[in-house]
Amino acid sequence: MTEKLSFDTLKGFISNAEYTTLLASIGSEVSYINPAIQCALKHAAYHAQMHKNIDPAIRLFAMVNRGINRGNMAEWLTEHAPIVFKDSTPKFHEKKWKENDHNTGMEIEAMLMAAPNWWCKKTATSEIADTFDVAELLRALVKKV
Repeated sequence: MTEKLSFDTLKGFISNAEYTTLLASIGSEVSYINPAIQCALKHAAYHAQMHKNIDPAIRLFAMVNRGINRGNMAEWLTEHAPIVFKDSTPKFHEKKWKENDHNTGMEIEAMLMAAPNWWCKKTATSEIADTFDVAELLRALVKKV
């Protein structure tokens, strides 16, 4: 059995090693799943905001099965991080990151701690809708040309 993190740990932010442990335990217990995923989403949002690193988001969505409302998870992450989804996969969004005014780590942590839980969203589907803006991509392409 994999090592579990305590609920006290899940209230705050975690290290990269603890994140790996968290991902290993997410599917194991139903009563643990929602707070565990919320913690993982906060970790992914924080690293996208601070370091332009979407690897935690990619790893989370690769780990979570279809029984979980992945649509709500994706919507929460899209609202709280510079991430969009294309073909159910998280992608870094440079424009959203630039619009963030580059908050400090403490400001980002405070924003994420105040955010509502991902499972409180009311959607009917577990599928992830693309949030990638094709029109924006075309505008950027025309601008480059």
